[in-house]
Amino acid sequence: MKVNNGPSYTQGAWTPDLQFGGAKVGITYTQQSGVWQQVGKIMSITGDFILSSKGSSVGQAHIFGLPLAPNQPASRFVTGSIIMDTGVAATVTAPMMLVQGNTTEIQIFQLIAGSLQSLSNTDFGNFTHVTIAMVYDVA
Repeated sequence: MKVNNGPSYTQGAWTPDLQFGGAKVGITYTQQSGVWQQVGKIMSITGDFILSSKGSSVGQAHIFGLPLAPNQPASRFVTGSIIMDTGVAATVTAPMMLVQGNTTEIQIFQLIAGSLQSLSNTDFGNFTHVTIAMVYDVA
């Protein structure tokens, strides 16, 4: 008789790395942390950061550093939950996050008039607080 001990379990820390246009010149944090858990092929992540300075980089906002990429084709996306408060632009009303298959990069959007619009450096302020969470399949 074979005994099944269940799926493997691992956990660890990761660091959410906010960048604008692929750069992070002058971005500093008062808080920056994340944790992950993997049970079998299921990855669960949470992350949180508070900016002390959004720096001088410009362009689309992305969060880098996921511990593992979703096991999806590049043409598919995984979504999660994102909350932005304190110091975020008043025009940001419903932020969304997407991770393209086989990448470790979170893209941040909002839905405006039925279209996804990328958030950028102008949507963040000094002291912006961001909390994220998602669950996805890994290889």
